[in-house]
This record gives sequence, structure tokens and C-alpha cells, in this order.
Amino acid sequence: MTREELTLAVRQVFATERGDANSKIGNSYWGPGSRNVGYAVLSAVIASRSALLAQGESTMTLAECRKIIEATRIENGNDPDDEDGFGGATYHGLIRGIDALVDRAGADASFSVHESVGRG
Repeated sequence: MTREELTLAVRQVFATERGDANSKIGNSYWGPGSRNVGYAVLSAVIASRSALLAQGESTMTLAECRKIIEATRIENGNDPDDEDGFGGATYHGLIRGIDALVDRAGADASFSVHESVGRG
């Protein structure tokens, strides 16, 4: 995969999880108001995004990306607002998405951080 293709693929991994958050937030089945589990999903996406952007790098490898998301998952593992575990599952979903890209492109393949996760 080219860097551009990989950048788009990483963006899609994050967009999938963000879409899951938005669909849960918009559906009262997933909980009332601020107790809606969609907010835990969204929080995990935002925390992962922020951790990647905080590195200040224009590009990074998939291996580095995975390591940062995993560290963010561990750091936020006892979030009291994620009592049902949906946020934790979101970190795992992001990691599975990155792992699938590693299978296709290799752990040392690099992508543009800002172009993939830097857009709200």
C-alpha cells in the first residue's frame, strides 16, 4: 500500500468507530442522556486520536500507532464513565483495525497522522 492509501485506510478505521459512537448516541436504546454508552465509545476514539496527534509527528508507522492506542487503552482502563466496557471495546476495535492493516502493509508501513486522524 502507498502512504496515501494507508492514510485513507487508517482514517477509515477511526471513522468506523466514530460512526458507531454517533449511532449509539442517537439511539436511546443505548442509554439515557449522558449515560448513553455512545459517549464512552466517542471518548475512546477522541482519546486515541489525541494521543496520536500529541506525538507531534507528521508520519508514523502502524506499529507505533498500535502501541500508542494500546497505551491509551491501558491508561483509560478504569474510566468510571465506561462501566459497561464499550469504551474499552472501542480501543480493541481500533487495534484490530490497525492489526488488519499491518497484515496487509506491514508493521513498518507509515501513514500521515494529521491526514488520517487530525480531522474531527
